[in-house]
Amino acid sequence: MSTLKVPKYLTYGPIPSPLQALLDAAEFASELQGGFDLLDVRNVEAFWEVIDAFSTAHGFVVALADRRRVYLQLIVDHSQDEPSEELQILPMGDERYPQLEGGGIEWCDDVQVLNQLLRS
Repeated sequence: MSTLKVPKYLTYGPIPSPLQALLDAAEFASELQGGFDLLDVRNVEAFWEVIDAFSTAHGFVVALADRRRVYLQLIVDHSQDEPSEELQILPMGDERYPQLEGGGIEWCDDVQVLNQLLRS
């Protein structure tokens, strides 16, 4: 029997920040026309996150049950009294990651535990 090693990014709180951001993004997406529901997510292929004192930003490459792949990006600005959320959903083809302007992000492909938590 092998023991699953829990990546460091999943040990920071009761609900890891990437999982919480994915849940929030999927909830937001389900409210949009042409969006999808969390139940449509087959698995996360990769993600990135940037967290600072005033905002959080997460991006996910997600495979859906209907064989589509999408890029989800959720940015939450905490600098005002009421946080503001911005969601972007982009269709993807066979590329590993979407072409993003600006750079400064580091993709994480270690998503096994994140996918297990998503299914639980």
